[in-house]
Amino acid sequence: MLQILLLVGILPAAAALILGGMGVQPTMVPALAFMSFVLLQWVLGVRYPGDRPVMALCFPFIMVVTWTLLASFIMPRLFMNEVMVWPQKTDAWGGGSCLGRVSAIFPRICI
Repeated sequence: MLQILLLVGILPAAAALILGGMGVQPTMVPALAFMSFVLLQWVLGVRYPGDRPVMALCFPFIMVVTWTLLASFIMPRLFMNEVMVWPQKTDAWGGGSCLGRVSAIFPRICI
């Protein structure tokens, strides 16, 4: 699986799967498969000799992931209606902001 991760790691902007408005990066698919396999083994009772030291080393990472997931649910609700976000100014054509002349082929790139 590591070879698959290295191969698809060169495509970080691609999407292997699109769920709603979010895309799952190609590196996430084999990584999630590997983590699911390890978690399934752990749930089924498979234990290894180096299990305790590895979990002790991974504990800070597990806490960061837990804190990040918890904060992603709490922070938007905590700051709801507290932060004002103003839309960007439109240009003369009514579109988004233009980046100007890039080349002869693409005279203007407007977002």
